[in-house]
Amino acid sequence: KCAFSSTPITSVNIPSSLKRLEASAFSNCSSLQMQITLPNGIEEIESHVFTDSKVYGTLIIPSSVTTLDQYAFSGTKIERAELNAPIKLLKYTFANCPNLTEVVLCEGVESLENTFSGCELLVSASIPSTVTEINGAFSGCKSLESVVLPSALSTIGPSTFFGCTALKSINVPNSVTSIGSGAFRNCSSLAALTIPNTVSTIGDYAFAGMSSIKELVIPSSVTSIGEYALSGCVSLEKLTLPHIKKGIFEGNGQGLFYAFDYQVGMQTAEGNGGVRYCWPTALKEITITSSDICEVALAGSTALQKVTVSCEEISIPTGAFSGCQASTFTLDGKLVSIGARAFQASKLSTLSVKEWAADTISSYAFASTTSLTSFTVPSTVTTIERDAFTFSGLTSLTFESPLDWTVVNNDGEAQAIALLNPTNNATYASSTYGNYTWKKAQ
Repeated sequence: KCAFSSTPITSVNIPSSLKRLEASAFSNCSSLQMQITLPNGIEEIESHVFTDSKVYGTLIIPSSVTTLDQYAFSGTKIERAELNAPIKLLKYTFANCPNLTEVVLCEGVESLENTFSGCELLVSASIPSTVTEINGAFSGCKSLESVVLPSALSTIGPSTFFGCTALKSINVPNSVTSIGSGAFRNCSSLAALTIPNTVSTIGDYAFAGMSSIKELVIPSSVTSIGEYALSGCVSLEKLTLPHIKKGIFEGNGQGLFYAFDYQVGMQTAEGNGGVRYCWPTALKEITITSSDICEVALAGSTALQKVTVSCEEISIPTGAFSGCQASTFTLDGKLVSIGARAFQASKLSTLSVKEWAADTISSYAFASTTSLTSFTVPSTVTTIERDAFTFSGLTSLTFESPLDWTVVNNDGEAQAIALLNPTNNATYASSTYGNYTWKKAQ
């Protein structure tokens, strides 16, 4: 081991009878500037054999090789590498080779771990169909423009394409189940990415810094989205999510606000100076494909214009959209409940509901929605809790079933009320009887 490491040798001839190159045999040989020919018949290439030497040109690794340890050719000046041996794991094999532009790998390789990280001139790569796992393989490959991922791939691990600023297109096959932390971080030229519905986990910073992407669909198969996963996606305009598990002032790694950016020194829910997580300024439309929506899910999101919830049954929890600046809300499913303060102080002006099955409009649900000028109370509603429409902008409130209603004050005193006139109804709901509970006889 280390036979000629850090020596001033200028050339080496590897005999055809040699079976093994031991660890660090020619590492740090800065004067070793030549093309290396590995003989057919060589079987073992141990770690760091040529690390940081100046060998260059084309490197062909023959099919006779059965062992190829980590960092074997890292930091060398090779320009092309051809692997003809089915080595299962390639770990840092060609990392930080500044002149490497082309790589050919044979079938049989199963895992790539930081294999080409730091190879700044590598432009494209075709990965064998046998590869199932990639971890950090192309991190820092600033010139990488395209890569074809194999159909057997199950894991895109941490930092796999981190810093691939020239990457413009990539396919994520339907076999992938997880996208690791920082997997596509700072892929600033990647304008489109399709995530298959086989993916279940997305790690921290997975798509952070993808500044060119305008639309992203995270499928319903995803159950976990890491912190800052979409931080720095400054061009993102349309987003589809499977859930919103935590809201603006909540977190522990699952909150969607934790998936975006943060501002230090903002007021927290407790009123103390701290960190506040906020939606990207370009985001205009958001679609949620399940009813897994937490309280205060979109509270305070200032740029949104349109919100869609699309699933079979929809429950809107407490304060879910309070303070949201979106004007159009579409509930594409059966609305079974609407919580207190659901739309309070939002910019709601248009609410479309595919099927309204809820029997109660909860307290403050539409309070202070000054852009809401007209509303129709469906026939399924039998209770409107106090202050549901207080200080709203209603000028017309229509009841599909306008008869047999009473209003009940805080002392429990009830009186019948006629709800046949939409203009009068709006006044009653927003001011006159706004702090009363409304009940329909059944």
